[in-house]
Amino acid sequence: MSNKIKVFFTLLVCFVFAFVFFLFSGIKIDSISFGEVSVSKLYIKFDKKLIVDIKQLKYESKKSQVNNSIEDLKTNIKKLPSLLKYFQEINIDSLKINDNEFTIFFNERHLYLDNKHINLSTKVEVHSQTIKLNLYSLYLKDLKILLNGKFKVNMHKEVANFVGDYAYKDLSGEFNIQADENFIDFYVNTNEVKDIKFVRDFVRLPAEAEKWMYDNVTGKMKLNYFYGKLNTSNFYPVLESFKGNATIEDAKIRFHKNAKVVDTKKLTVDYKDDKLLFSMQEPSYDTTKIYGSSVVINNLTSEAKGEVVVDIKTKSALNRDILDILKAYNITLPLIQTKGTTDSSFTLVVPYLIKKGMKTTGKFLAKDAVFKLQNFEFEAKNADVELKGANVIIKNSYVKHKEMFEGVLNLNINTNSSTAKGDVNLSKVLIQSSSDKIIDTKDIKSDILVDFKNNTVLQFPTLKTNLEIKKDNILISLADLALIYEHSSLLKKLDIKKGNISLDLIDENNITFKAFLDELNFPIEKDLKPIKKLEITGLIKNENLYINGTNYHIILESIKNKSIKLFFKDIDLNIDTKKVDTTSIKQDLILILENSKIKVDKDSYLASKANINLDSNKVEFKGKFSNLELPLFSNNKKVESLDIVGTYTYKNKNLAINTTDKKIALIIKDNSDVSLNLKDYDLLFDTTKQNDISNLKRVILKAKNSNIIINNKYTLLSKEYTFEYSKNLQKFLSLYKDSQITYSKKNEDIVLRANNLNDKLINSLANKELITGGKVVLVASGKDNLLKGKLFLSENNIKGLSILTNLITLINTSPALINPLLAIPSIASMATNKGFVVNGYKVNDGYVDFEYNFDTKYLDMTKIVTVGNGIDFDGKAAIDFDTNLIDAKINLIFFKGYTSVVNSIPVLNYVLLGDNKRVETEVEITGTLDEPKIKSNVAQDSINAPVNVIKRIITSPIKLFE
Repeated sequence: MSNKIKVFFTLLVCFVFAFVFFLFSGIKIDSISFGEVSVSKLYIKFDKKLIVDIKQLKYESKKSQVNNSIEDLKTNIKKLPSLLKYFQEINIDSLKINDNEFTIFFNERHLYLDNKHINLSTKVEVHSQTIKLNLYSLYLKDLKILLNGKFKVNMHKEVANFVGDYAYKDLSGEFNIQADENFIDFYVNTNEVKDIKFVRDFVRLPAEAEKWMYDNVTGKMKLNYFYGKLNTSNFYPVLESFKGNATIEDAKIRFHKNAKVVDTKKLTVDYKDDKLLFSMQEPSYDTTKIYGSSVVINNLTSEAKGEVVVDIKTKSALNRDILDILKAYNITLPLIQTKGTTDSSFTLVVPYLIKKGMKTTGKFLAKDAVFKLQNFEFEAKNADVELKGANVIIKNSYVKHKEMFEGVLNLNINTNSSTAKGDVNLSKVLIQSSSDKIIDTKDIKSDILVDFKNNTVLQFPTLKTNLEIKKDNILISLADLALIYEHSSLLKKLDIKKGNISLDLIDENNITFKAFLDELNFPIEKDLKPIKKLEITGLIKNENLYINGTNYHIILESIKNKSIKLFFKDIDLNIDTKKVDTTSIKQDLILILENSKIKVDKDSYLASKANINLDSNKVEFKGKFSNLELPLFSNNKKVESLDIVGTYTYKNKNLAINTTDKKIALIIKDNSDVSLNLKDYDLLFDTTKQNDISNLKRVILKAKNSNIIINNKYTLLSKEYTFEYSKNLQKFLSLYKDSQITYSKKNEDIVLRANNLNDKLINSLANKELITGGKVVLVASGKDNLLKGKLFLSENNIKGLSILTNLITLINTSPALINPLLAIPSIASMATNKGFVVNGYKVNDGYVDFEYNFDTKYLDMTKIVTVGNGIDFDGKAAIDFDTNLIDAKINLIFFKGYTSVVNSIPVLNYVLLGDNKRVETEVEITGTLDEPKIKSNVAQDSINAPVNVIKRIITSPIKLFE
């Protein structure tokens, strides 16, 4: 800068020095040469004043006078007044000094000078110690500057000044100079110009400063003033004195080469204290108003200290335009504002020396705004954001992300590492599908970590929850469901307390997810073990839900406005009806089961293939159910599968079941009124199990072609039977061929009738070949737990009872049979009665009086009388069915053919048969029904028989009289 100014002012006064240097009084030279001077013509005229007329003068000098120092200039200027007063006229056509050629004309008042460097035309006034030059024009050829004005030198005070105008290329304006022995003060302005690059011709600045002065600003420029001081001795600038002001209309200013230009109606540029300030009127960057923004260059001329300070202010959104400015300076601010306004103020300090590093500060105050952190969008009612270097700091900002969460956020964003950390006080967290709330809570405090290198990842360590926000979707990972259980109505409803879940949210109507669920309390089992762990994948789309089990065959499908479908294969259900809340059913449910066991309370079923439809009012089911624990038989095989359809209504607790073959119909009303119709199925009745139906109000059972199987062993044959039960009345009627069984209990009174029981019915009921032929009648009555009655036998052949068989065998092999007195009658009797058989007993007539206690299961047969072939029975017996013990005493009457003959002969009948007119013996039976022990006195009676006959012969006369 100093060299340019030095040349400028040197040339300005050089013409005076050159003129004085070549004044030789009163000489006209045509040709002369002395020393280093040669003259072709010389004319010298002596008058009042001298006249010099030189056509050509050459002067060779090792020291060019044109480049004399300022001290030489000052010395020659001092000589100028005394020299000029002696000359009237000077006319030098050609004065050559080395490589510079001068033309000089002077006529006391006017001076013309032309050489290699300047062209001067001026009026000259000399007053004592003052020289005034009224410049018509001064053209500095090497600088291409044209000056006009007034130049004045006070030789006494050694002060010079110039006031005038200049023209330089397309520039023009005022140019003033004042110089003394210490400083040169200058002032300059311009007319309207396109740029101020001309300054570069005179002043060299650091590269960054020149970019801002000459390249970064365009428009209609005008330099209003530029003022400063130069050191007279060396022309060094006195920087603290430099001041300047310029205005640029319709300006465009570029903050950075990689940024767009800023448009401003008027740009004011001020320079002072080595500081260049750009002030903008209503500036805008692209579409964003940045009113109040400015640029300051501190230490403009210092390479070491120089810095550019860009101060951006805007009340617009923190939008793409603002981010572009920052990005130009390699500041990637991850936030962008899509709605609302923000008071933004940030400053970029860019030093000339890159190694110093750029400094960045800023503050953003947003209200009712919407921001995006990469792909993470959130609302900010009041956001306080600071920019400090590479860090973006969000302080106590109330933020909200859609309807997912809201709260007060503190976050420190490191733009270099593209990470952030802070904390958040969440006043609300709501993660849900269109129908179910996954998390719904308030007042949760958590640390927050953010990574936005690629997608934005938010981590909430306190909740062990991550959110990865992509362009088109959000990935949510809940690592520990236990932490959110208390805040999730969905987890509570499903009773899921442990596990993890990952969700992919495109929006609330398009969600995919994967989950691992642990410690489940679902009513599902596998291989008789509850399923505690379950892995699932799923999709929620347009309010439709699809779930697949990955480790178990489970599929759930929930379509809007349609029933939920839940498919189980090889999965068992264990349902506790006490825990089923039907009021919570908001959507119909269809259970599709394949090879699944269903356990409802204590009952268990196997659904080979079944559909179960549930809605808020009822349950409908249809399918093939296997492994049924039903008391039914078909074709002598237990029924293990049925094809059924049914309905259960919650309100009145009504159940209706029908088999598809219409052979079974079950209706249960209010869980207390039961109606069952059977056809072609046998009913199993197990007396060893609890069969309490006292909790039922009414039971009606109607069956056709249905037998009753007791304890899986005994069968009551029946073509048709009915059973009715109510609190005070029980009735049973069974018909089989011409047999009929009736039972009734009214209050405590019991009546039992069994008419015409045939051998097939009895043998089936006894599960053995008990009798053949004949009929059996049973009449009994009682109260509550005690039943008394009589059993009538008629023309029955009793067989298969081990006790009876043993008794008959005992009599037939008795020694009494070989008694000589009885041998012939015995043989006759056997022949008459077709003999005895060991596997049966023919009963012509008989009866049994009995009493049965239902509580103790004790049967007391107080009287047993039978009239049969060869033997009659007369006695009693008691059986304890709990212990199977028997206690009986029975008189056996035999040799009935013999006694019938003897009885017809007076006296002889007494002698041979005694007072009872019969042959008998007593038998005691103990032990169990399966292994009876028989104690008999048959042998003793046989030995004593002759003695007794003799005794009766002696006493017979007495009997004869009787």
